[in-house]
Amino acid sequence: MLKSCKIAIFASGLGTNALALKRAYKDFYSIDPILITDNPKSPICEEGILIPFTNKEEHEATLLRILFENKIDWLLLAGYMRILSANFIAMFSSWHNNKNQILNIHPSLLPKYKGKDAYLQAWNSKDSHTGVSVHLVTEVLDSGDILVQIPFLIRRDIDLEQFITESKKIENDLYMQVLRRIFQEEIPTIKFQEGVSFATPI
Repeated sequence: MLKSCKIAIFASGLGTNALALKRAYKDFYSIDPILITDNPKSPICEEGILIPFTNKEEHEATLLRILFENKIDWLLLAGYMRILSANFIAMFSSWHNNKNQILNIHPSLLPKYKGKDAYLQAWNSKDSHTGVSVHLVTEVLDSGDILVQIPFLIRRDIDLEQFITESKKIENDLYMQVLRRIFQEEIPTIKFQEGVSFATPI
């Protein structure tokens, strides 16, 4: 078991996955993780930090400063609706011996149905199944290496809203599994390297 592992969670919407990750982390380490949203209307504002979006360069510089000052080991995106730049990813990785330790959860069996409204895209298709993927984050939308996927039936005996609600429970469960694998060192962690420097993105 990892004696310590500092995570930050970024989210933009209702924060279902983000808050579940926050509770799991606190249960394990008895402290709150860093929880950040860019959306002033998100319920996450009540439990985390609001960093309103100004422009991409300034926004990412502020986020990186927070991650650096808190010596974050893993960054988990949970419904975060912005694409991180190559500079952001490279800088965060440089603090971990150039290992990518940024994860995202996406509601499809990637590479199918990238981007927004993935459940709706699957629902409107002729597919019998869809799923959820947890993958490493790159500057290309929903295109990083996949760590784990889980398929499930597209239930057409219920309406779309019910289908999405049930599917989000599967999302929560899968992200929790990945977080536990990090805690148990089944997914190796390169800790934040002491002595690394901070510089704002170019």
